[in-house]
Amino acid sequence: MDMSVSHGSKASSGIPPSRVASGSLELANSLGIDPERLLLDAAALRRRQLCAAFLHGSTRSWRVRRRIWPAAVAGLLIVALTIAALAVAAAFAAQQKIDDERRSQSIQWKVIDAQRQ
Repeated sequence: MDMSVSHGSKASSGIPPSRVASGSLELANSLGIDPERLLLDAAALRRRQLCAAFLHGSTRSWRVRRRIWPAAVAGLLIVALTIAALAVAAAFAAQQKIDDERRSQSIQWKVIDAQRQ
């Protein structure tokens, strides 16, 4: 009585049965793809994904990462323009006050000069 168990083509490929999905070996063979090469490519892809996740954070890739710096630059630009506008308005108001004081002093001197004559 023969007690050996035949694992079919999965055992002959050298890939453990737990690593080969049901039917994927037959599909790969029918397409002319080497199943070992397929497994190596999948491992390489996973390694690249993990490397990208490590380098670029939880977004897993730099391509889908939202960029914060354009919004930060735009915000800083808006704040700078607002501060500049307020500074110009304050300077204009201060200059108006100085001009009004000079005009009133000039009028007072004209009145004083007119009284002396």
